[in-house]
Amino acid sequence: MTASATDLRCPRTSIIVDAILDGRDFDRAHVASCAACARESERALRFMRNLASATLDVSYQSGSNAVMYGFSAVPNQPLYPVRSWELDAPLESISDASRVGGQIFVLSAKSRCIAALGPLADDARPVGLAGEPWALPDDIAQPEGLVVLDEESTPMVAADLPAGDGRDNLFRLTALAR
Repeated sequence: MTASATDLRCPRTSIIVDAILDGRDFDRAHVASCAACARESERALRFMRNLASATLDVSYQSGSNAVMYGFSAVPNQPLYPVRSWELDAPLESISDASRVGGQIFVLSAKSRCIAALGPLADDARPVGLAGEPWALPDDIAQPEGLVVLDEESTPMVAADLPAGDGRDNLFRLTALAR
């Protein structure tokens, strides 16, 4: 079976794809009724999800409009936000984030904890925490970096110490209980 000519092309497809790539709203009713626009908008949305999962950078301070941004990771190109979520969680800051599988963990230096985020929705719903945060040990001065090593959720935390400070600045913690 071959597609009809109207299924292959639509004059509105490029406008809809551009809106998706720019993070603007688009005519969802038309996409639902047009095979060409449905196919290309799905490709654009899949592309945006892949970019958002390539790297994650976070920006948040307590009392501000708590927002997290996913950034694209394209070599030799500037970084642009591709998606954002409001954070609905009792954290004073987010210093770093790490992703393992489908789970995103965040480090809060001011709250002195690591927390797992709830699911990131495709719409504008705020993201909360998936469970209670884990407190950081007192011997980690100025926690700034986070890497979760494996599916068992083994975190490594880096401390931002001044030059010449002889204390340990990298800490491998026990696995986070889920």
